[in-house]
Amino acid sequence: MAISDERFSELVEYYNQIKEAVIRVDNKYSVDYVEPQIDFPPTLGLEPLTFTPKTDEELQSLAHSQVEPEFISKRAREKESLDKQTERIRIKQTEQNAAHQKVLEKLLADYNTETAKLHYKLVNHGLLYSTVNTKASNEQRENYTNSVHSATAEHEDKLEALSQQLNVLNSIYQYTLEQLDAEQEAKEYKVYLKLVDQQNRQQQSVDKYNQTLEEKEIKYKASCERSLQYARQAEYERALEASKLYTELGESGIKQMMLAEKLTVAKVYFTPLSLEEAHCILEMDGFLVTHLGTNYSAFEDWVNVTLR
Repeated sequence: MAISDERFSELVEYYNQIKEAVIRVDNKYSVDYVEPQIDFPPTLGLEPLTFTPKTDEELQSLAHSQVEPEFISKRAREKESLDKQTERIRIKQTEQNAAHQKVLEKLLADYNTETAKLHYKLVNHGLLYSTVNTKASNEQRENYTNSVHSATAEHEDKLEALSQQLNVLNSIYQYTLEQLDAEQEAKEYKVYLKLVDQQNRQQQSVDKYNQTLEEKEIKYKASCERSLQYARQAEYERALEASKLYTELGESGIKQMMLAEKLTVAKVYFTPLSLEEAHCILEMDGFLVTHLGTNYSAFEDWVNVTLR
């Protein structure tokens, strides 16, 4: 069965892993100290929080915008109440004017009636052109005038009382508006202080979080340094151990040990493969031929016998 392109790509990647494992054997028995290359990111990459506090003017404006709707409603209710009460008084003024007009009309009608009666009476008695007529007419006119004056004075007193009620209403309304202004100002200041406190707490939270990031970065760099030191120590001990082995076994003994260990590594990695996949890898290049040396033929035999 042919190997698909996708599987071939996977085998190439797998072969790279085999090569790395084999090369690690060379490194393991090298007597040269090699500075460890640990690929640590320069930082944890943690993003600090940013916080831009609002100015006092912005906080005051925000407090105003939060409180203002409530007091717009309160002022509207006060204005509505004033308008209703004012309208009732205006109606009373109109009614009073109409009532006064009726009184004047009645006084005039009564005056005309009495004047006509007096005229007929004087005619019947032949006194139309006498001083009696003049005196009676003057008396009637004076009574009428006095009644008109009295009714008008009473009417004006009532209008004045209604006008005073309007003045009182307006005074109360203006006082109420002043109280609402003071109440709104006090509430806006209270909300402003609350916003300042919230902003301060937000700033503290952001500062604390960012400080935590700084501490994490410091600990991370310290950890990286410790890991590098451990790696250096391990590499030093490895090179020292390799030197001891060279002293004990000699170069040929070390070479045989390395070839045996590389063969073991190759077998471990090839075990999961099928025979076709194993041959595919072996045909890619001569890496294993070079590194397995005299053990390569034995490895090929192992592949052909063990893998199916």
